[in-house]
Amino acid sequence: MIELFVLSIFVILNFIILRIKIDKRRFADTIVDLSVMLFLTFLFNGTYKGMIVAMVSGFVFSVYLYFYPISLKDYIKW
Repeated sequence: MIELFVLSIFVILNFIILRIKIDKRRFADTIVDLSVMLFLTFLFNGTYKGMIVAMVSGFVFSVYLYFYPISLKDYIKW
């Protein structure tokens, strides 16, 4: 029961961070964050512990990208 509560907290915090990124118009950052979160969800799909690992690591990655944002200008040369 407590595991579901903790997992719910991580999911809610992750969506809050994504909402803040969208409000700040950091779309490249948000796309990378969602891609990593979806990849981890598909990678660890099928087990309960795997989904916990995916949500917690997705949250940690989301916090990292919040403080150290990426820019596509560094990777795309026009």
